[in-house]
Amino acid sequence: MPSANERRRPDDIAVIVQEAFVEETPRFFPQCIRIVDGDQVLAVHRDRFDRGEQIEDPRDIQALFENAAARGQNQRPVTPALNRLPDD
Repeated sequence: MPSANERRRPDDIAVIVQEAFVEETPRFFPQCIRIVDGDQVLAVHRDRFDRGEQIEDPRDIQALFENAAARGQNQRPVTPALNRLPDD
């Protein structure tokens, strides 16, 4: 009996499950994250699946801060993350 990933896909027996998974993975697990405000893309970066790890890209934080400032919105939610960034 074949292993699970060697079995044929029920709806297309020409394809094994492992091939179907590789083909459909990008659809179910996007490869990038986009931070958007309306139709404006503020930041784009690769998705990561590290458990419990908080990932902050300084460019993302700066973009959020600048966008809030340009719109006259409260920057307080972004300020703590901005303060954690290293000085250049």
